[in-house]
Amino acid sequence: MVLTAARWNDHIRLDHGEMATKLDLIELAVREPDVINYDVSLMHRENFYLLEVTGSQGNRHVKVCVEFGTDPETGAEIGEVITAYVTHSVKTKEVPKWRR
Repeated sequence: MVLTAARWNDHIRLDHGEMATKLDLIELAVREPDVINYDVSLMHRENFYLLEVTGSQGNRHVKVCVEFGTDPETGAEIGEVITAYVTHSVKTKEVPKWRR
């Protein structure tokens, strides 16, 4: 999976300022997630969660949305981080794929 510099600098750091110092949690969420769910509306997207990892009020999760596709040069499946942010809950309409 990849997180492009443009996506990090131009979207996540700007639109989700709480993540600006949490690049390590984004990496951990995609390497060792607690939960992976299929996205509700986008079939090529999966949501990776680290549960209860941040925030002073507890139950603050890191959600990383990853879009999967095929590398045009190699034909291999690749995933690109689309966004990452802190959330209070796992979306109930997401269909579970995997849970630790």
